[in-house]
Amino acid sequence: MDSFFCKELCRGLSEQGPAICNFEVIDAGPLQAMAHIKILEGHVLQVSLTYQGYKVELPAMLSY
Repeated sequence: MDSFFCKELCRGLSEQGPAICNFEVIDAGPLQAMAHIKILEGHVLQVSLTYQGYKVELPAMLSY
């Protein structure tokens, strides 16, 4: 997981450290990267980064 998108996603999430408990990159390729993040309130979100920008979703059935 050494793509541009993976590095940028990790960098962006690391900058949000005060609001995030932890994050894990679950998929990365040459055109996109995806991570699950757990925010301080305990909610789990899925964040994707593509050439179109960031996308944040609430995963339907996600155990983290």
